[in-house]
Amino acid sequence: MNKEEIKKYLRMLGEELQKRQVTGEILLVGDAVMLLEIGNREITKDIDAYFEPKNAATIRDAALTIAQAVYY
Repeated sequence: MNKEEIKKYLRMLGEELQKRQVTGEILLVGDAVMLLEIGNREITKDIDAYFEPKNAATIRDAALTIAQAVYY
């Protein structure tokens, strides 16, 4: 994924979570941060993140919904 794709997918995830009425924070780490904020790489294969345990199942399910919409 490149920078624009990551931004697009995170927006889609935000919209999906809004539909599900889930709010909170998602902390991005790893290569996605290096690409988005530091700019020292061009692509990454995944987005590593941490989020609140109480919403973990819903966030994972929403991320799966986005992945299926994008890749299938």
